Order: sequence, then structure tokens, then C-alpha cells
Amino acid sequence: MSFGKNRNASWVHFDIAKGKRALAIQAGAIETDRYGASYFDAQRRGNARHVERIELLRNRNGLPPNGFLAVSSTNTARGPRG
Repeated sequence: MSFGKNRNASWVHFDIAKGKRALAIQAGAIETDRYGASYFDAQRRGNARHVERIELLRNRNGLPPNGFLAVSSTNTARGPRG
């Protein structure tokens, strides 16, 4: 939890090995794109401008507006830069 390169992140997050990802999804974890944490935080703080900016980036990159990624057994995409 919050270790490695993101140990100073201001939100609680969990890095997960690819082998455990499918199990986490089956257990109810929600996979999101690279903007997920910032989007959630901006919504929580009422920062409409930041929310709009993220939605524009998602639209430009062909990602769903809510940031939730479709999960399949062959899907390993992690956003526009992988």
C-alpha cells in the first residue's frame, strides 16, 4: 500500500501484480485509468474545472468518461501509455 515510487502519494492506493489483477477484479476491485485517483479527488473536493480537464483528456484518448476500464481475460491495457 502506497510503497515504491508512489510512497508519497496523498491517496491510499494499492499496486498489484498482473497475476493477481483478475482475482482482485473478481473480488470487486474496480480498474480505472491513470486519471482515476485525481478524478475522484477533484470530484470529492468540488473542483469542477479539474474534473472537466480530465474528462477532456479521456475523450481525447478514447477512454470512457467515467474512467472505468472494461475487463477481460486478455485486457492488459493500462491507459494510453500502457
